[in-house]
Amino acid sequence: DNDPGPHTLLTGPKVQDNIDKLHWSLGRFTGYVGIVNFLGGRLTADEAALSPILREFAGRGLMVVDDGSSPRSLLAGSATRAQIPAVKVDRVIDAIARADAIDKELAALETLARDQGVVVAAASALPVSIERISRWAQTLEARKIALVPVSAARGFRTPKTTGSVSTGSLAAGSQR
Repeated sequence: DNDPGPHTLLTGPKVQDNIDKLHWSLGRFTGYVGIVNFLGGRLTADEAALSPILREFAGRGLMVVDDGSSPRSLLAGSATRAQIPAVKVDRVIDAIARADAIDKELAALETLARDQGVVVAAASALPVSIERISRWAQTLEARKIALVPVSAARGFRTPKTTGSVSTGSLAAGSQR
């Protein structure tokens, strides 16, 4: 059995238990614009457990970023139904935590950004990831690519879907 910790949102407990845990977590810091799921594939696949949590986010004006880690995730679609701004990560750039693999993903991210107009990426806060992203980011202006917060990237996608692009030419990043 796996114990994810005392304040983890779970399927199964009473709705109020998850809301209390959510309030505890959100009360620990300020300045956030939304949430990114990390792990939690069971929760993001359970509409009944997810809906009350998303209603809480909607009441706070928060956005949702689906990190794409669970193919069963209902997060982006459920957020849209709850009228919450939502985006889904297009690429995880450090699934293989080696400099050469990250550089390859960053090049693919650039290509995708040029093709789609906007792309949302995720990375872990590994030293190699931070170093490669930092080095890459310093070269973007010369190639006419802008790195923007995920909250700004959301505005370049159509409100009906988290995957379509309406306009723009930029790459966006999200750190998980």
